Amino acid sequence: GGAVFADGKVFVSGRSGQLDALDAESGEVIWRYIHPHAGSFCAPTYAEGKLLVLRGGLGSPGAKGQDGVWCHDASTG
Repeated sequence: GGAVFADGKVFVSGRSGQLDALDAESGEVIWRYIHPHAGSFCAPTYAEGKLLVLRGGLGSPGAKGQDGVWCHDASTG
């Protein structure tokens, strides 16, 4: 997916299930969350200090119940 810029951070989600918050100035990883068995094919959405991430199961046995929208605190993950 693409990147979202907000509050001095860059938020990026990916096909392997990770969601990263990077410092926009230095590129340093602030926090990382991994959704096992669920990938994201679009950028997260930022609103009022929250990140909404559309996730889809990747077809593995552990992917059941992983589809949907996940919500994360943009400050802490």
